[in-house]
Amino acid sequence: MPFNPLTIRLHSDDNVVVARIDLTSGAIIPEEEVTCLGSIAFGHKIATSFSRAGDSGKKYGQIIGFASLDIQPGEHVHTHNLSVIEFTRDYAIGEEATSDAITITDPQAAIESGIDKIRKMLPEACRVGLNAGWCR
Repeated sequence: MPFNPLTIRLHSDDNVVVARIDLTSGAIIPEEEVTCLGSIAFGHKIATSFSRAGDSGKKYGQIIGFASLDIQPGEHVHTHNLSVIEFTRDYAIGEEATSDAITITDPQAAIESGIDKIRKMLPEACRVGLNAGWCR
């Protein structure tokens, strides 16, 4: 999913995004083709599509509640328009997962290996700081 400085979409199946910053009414979220219908605080959810009362709200690709009334795209999604009710859940998620676990016999070596991988990803200025012990 492309980077969006205003919001974050946690899963492609979600019908909400999360505000990365405080958003004012009228703020446009071009990546979602949505305009905020009111002020939305940092960390709160914004509807990206129309939901009829009773429709499920999804975040993380999971049902987080059900619309207690119609929700318009760009509207703040919270307890005033999303409620939790009983429903049948699918607990089979992840059944196909396989374990790629490794056995660590030397924890210190594993930590140092991880630090070496991080060093390779960091820009030069940060690597100098790591090597000087700034980040230990």
